[in-house]
Amino acid sequence: PLNASNALAISPDGQLLASAGKDKVIKLWNLADNSEIATLENHFQQVQSLYFSQNSEILATVAKEGMIRLWLWQTQVELMAIGNFSGQTKVIAISSDGKMLAESTENHEIRLWQFH
Repeated sequence: PLNASNALAISPDGQLLASAGKDKVIKLWNLADNSEIATLENHFQQVQSLYFSQNSEILATVAKEGMIRLWLWQTQVELMAIGNFSGQTKVIAISSDGKMLAESTENHEIRLWQFH
């Protein structure tokens, strides 16, 4: 059962739901049987946005404090944390090959980050 959520995302393969609430905790759910399969915690403020990579292996989370975190959700390993100190992140996108992140801020900046 989901509590009040600030952010939701369904994986591209349609197998997973990611949810995040005011408690700063991200939960992943198996949509086939509605079971909770993972919990991710490391943000200092509430999570505002969630994004899956095309292959559904990486989950990107954006929190109110301006941090973007990339997770290998299956192992609950944080791949990367990116601090944004020049303005709140408005939107992010992960490239189809899962190796690049694009970020757009409220200050009209666009940044590209490579990972993996």
